[in-house]
Amino acid sequence: MKIKLFIFSLLLLPSCMIFDPPNPTRSELLQMEKIDQEPRNQMSNEGIDSVKRDTLLWHRMARIDSLNTKRLKELLGSAPWFSKDSVGSAGLSAAFIMVQHSPDHEFQKRCLPYIEKQARNGDLSMQEYAMLLDRTLMHDNKPQVYGTQFEEVNGEMVPYKIDDEANVEKRRDEIGLMPLKKYTELIRQMYPKSGNGKLHS
Repeated sequence: MKIKLFIFSLLLLPSCMIFDPPNPTRSELLQMEKIDQEPRNQMSNEGIDSVKRDTLLWHRMARIDSLNTKRLKELLGSAPWFSKDSVGSAGLSAAFIMVQHSPDHEFQKRCLPYIEKQARNGDLSMQEYAMLLDRTLMHDNKPQVYGTQFEEVNGEMVPYKIDDEANVEKRRDEIGLMPLKKYTELIRQMYPKSGNGKLHS
């Protein structure tokens, strides 16, 4: 049995650590991000077996992701994506996290080129771009580029299939990602599997 867990928390600096002037849209994005993180924090404190059985948790997370996507689109209006000038660094990172978790895969792909541009000019990180790129490829059943996305296979967390895997470490190093072997170890620490279905935090 396979279960995909979309990982991001080891790669990102929490947006609450980035300071920007007060802004209503930014404040709403940060509140939405906080709500987004609540079920995911719970998942990281439970075991893979427990997470798979906790259907209420999955339903709650799915509903949050759906509502956040709807609100993101409303906040964007006719704009293709947020700018750093409009919502600040923290707001931009919060919006990214919610796009990363969106169930609307076409919305993710629509935002991807704008996020790539911001990553290349320094408004977002290349790690953030790498995660969304890998996510969109995975949703299209294509190999990922940077190895940021994982799935559980028979009780063990493993990277989703990677294109040109022989050179993935070089690509990761170029954008400041830790070696995949070390990252895999950390993911497995975050999502351990115990014999009784309990997680060790």
